[in-house]
Amino acid sequence: MNNHPSLFSGVAGVGDPLRDAGPKIQDVAEVFALAREICGVEHRLDDDKDSPVLNAIRERKRENASALGLVAKWANYKKAKRYVTIHDPTSGEWHDLPVKDAPTWAQWEATKRSAIYKRTGDYGAFDLNAQQMRVIWEEESPPQAEEGIVEEFELPDD
Repeated sequence: MNNHPSLFSGVAGVGDPLRDAGPKIQDVAEVFALAREICGVEHRLDDDKDSPVLNAIRERKRENASALGLVAKWANYKKAKRYVTIHDPTSGEWHDLPVKDAPTWAQWEATKRSAIYKRTGDYGAFDLNAQQMRVIWEEESPPQAEEGIVEEFELPDD
């Protein structure tokens, strides 16, 4: 308990709310229940799961996340310098990773998006989806000829 004086000390008929408080709130569910009771709200957050509007919004979010695919770009410079952010196509969430821990493909993709933006000035480079980035990668990295031992004569049949 702190030793700071209460704003209510010395006021006739009013005790110290910190000392006179009843049982303390234990968890988030209790906070929401108390808020519903005080505000007079009848529905619970669990009821929203069945809402057709909310279900449509969630479905649209999943479709957009799937359409974007697994992509990477530089994280917000002000919040996370030298981080790569990777998009999860299943949930639509973005995950920030330090550059040193990011996969090589993510580092390449973040750098390539920045290079395209610097070259063209088109901020849309940061909105390219996974398929569009794949096309760029294939243009820059044509398939290599197969390596290995190449025999110039045919092997006899067994």
